[in-house]
Amino acid sequence: PSSGSSVAPSAARFRVGLPMLGRTSPTHLAFFATVALACSSTHVAQPPPLADTLRIATPGDYAPFATCSKSAPIVCEGFDVALVEGYAAHRGRSISFTLSSWATLTEDLRQHDMAIGGITIREERAKVGAFGAPFVRTGKQALMRCEDTERFPDWQSIEASARLVANLGGGNERFAKAHFAAASVHILETNEAVPLAVRDGEADVFFTDGPEAALLARTHETLCIGLGGKLYEPFELALWFAPGKSDLRADVARYLDSPVGRKHLRELRSRYQLP
Repeated sequence: PSSGSSVAPSAARFRVGLPMLGRTSPTHLAFFATVALACSSTHVAQPPPLADTLRIATPGDYAPFATCSKSAPIVCEGFDVALVEGYAAHRGRSISFTLSSWATLTEDLRQHDMAIGGITIREERAKVGAFGAPFVRTGKQALMRCEDTERFPDWQSIEASARLVANLGGGNERFAKAHFAAASVHILETNEAVPLAVRDGEADVFFTDGPEAALLARTHETLCIGLGGKLYEPFELALWFAPGKSDLRADVARYLDSPVGRKHLRELRSRYQLP
């Protein structure tokens, strides 16, 4: 180093007894070369930089977490969408959304960096890819036409005579079939079609996550949360990362734990009326 500069910590132990620059013999030059080689050989490799474009799969049919246009260019909005967009903007990255489905999401995750859209943390999913820290804790709630809340006041009345409906491949289908095996459970291709079937009288009851139930009750005046608003089988929602994306998962966690990320998360909870 030139006069007045500091010695790097990794070389500090070699400082005593070494000649000043300008008074170096061939022996000393060989010594310096050996030291440089030793230092370079013990250098710890850093992980590769994250790609500029974040590839995200989502069913895109689950408000308030992610709803997307069905044709190109794919445009999405919702809590999860705004969350990852805030992260990407802060890191100077772009996002490419791909429409998936609840039935194919696990396989589609393998071809992307992560999946979003109100995804429940489940053991079988965690075996495929790691989840981030949960951002919502909720449970299943019953939604029905407001005029039917007295007709179906309890679990037994629903099981006895209600026409249940659920979307294909998701947790709602799993819940309905597990708890109402004796009831008629009609399966629809998309999550968006389910509340419309109840609203239009084609079905009577469906169970969905608390935040979606609350949103649908606010936006459809004929739909109400039933069974006294009770939440069944509490669970958590989180971002889902593809296999081998531990660096991305850690970087998103750092962002969400930063002052900017924490502020962004608070704003999104307020905007989308999440607990």
